[in-house]
Amino acid sequence: MMVANIKRILLFLFCIAATIPAAIAGTQHYEADIHASKWDTTTSTVECTLTHEIPLYGVAKFFRRAGKRLQFRMLVQEIPRKKGKATFRSIPPDWKHNTDTKKLGELTYSAGEKPFVFKRSLSLRVLAELEQGMRPTLYFKNLDDKQDEVSVSLSTVNFMQALTKYRRCSSELLPYDFETAKNMLLYFDTDKYNLKEDAIRRLDTVIAYMKLMPSVKTATIEGHADYRGTHPYNDVLSNRRAVTVREYMKSKGIEETKINLRYFGKRKPAASNKTKGGMAKNRRVRIRMLE
Repeated sequence: MMVANIKRILLFLFCIAATIPAAIAGTQHYEADIHASKWDTTTSTVECTLTHEIPLYGVAKFFRRAGKRLQFRMLVQEIPRKKGKATFRSIPPDWKHNTDTKKLGELTYSAGEKPFVFKRSLSLRVLAELEQGMRPTLYFKNLDDKQDEVSVSLSTVNFMQALTKYRRCSSELLPYDFETAKNMLLYFDTDKYNLKEDAIRRLDTVIAYMKLMPSVKTATIEGHADYRGTHPYNDVLSNRRAVTVREYMKSKGIEETKINLRYFGKRKPAASNKTKGGMAKNRRVRIRMLE
């Protein structure tokens, strides 16, 4: 009797053991463990990054560039060849016993090194969940055979210190990207050639790029005026506007040999002089950085 019972128990245990590999085989989970979890930051006045390596899977990366908004990407090691859908959920850690899992959103993935496209709203939500100690996790079918369930989690270990550094960098980014700055417009009040606060902010950005980017060889300053007044008067006024900009740039360390100055009076309007708005656009200095 005892032998028969033992045989039944052994058979039961064997059956359970036989089912475990099948269950595990259908699940792939990627996450940095507590010892390997690391968040790295790079900082400058033109770009801030916050990156996290997910072992055997890829890299999660938050980044923000000058004049741009936050973006989030995931670069994968195994590039998918097919399209599909994924779900992003926020998973509470073990110590948050009373916190529920919440769905952050759905997204699609496609072929390529960066298969996932994250909208800005979702990128901000993921960053906020990490700050709250949650584990944002992607769920999807295997990118190729779509059979195995895959989950990819972002670890919160060592996150907060890196986030503080990243946010400090973000607050110090230049207000405009290079594509905007290399063709910058400054505007002036009627019959004036002094720099307004907004013009100084824009001009400081131009100066910063000229110092940061060795490829920028020169800057051409072009002064303009609206249609009111004679040609000789507006020639003088547009020249004074251009000179004011040049002198400010020199005071901030830009060599005069790198600055070209031109003025056009009222000869090259950017907009119609029939409206106040149009005239305001014509009272300008254009700065073109040349590489």
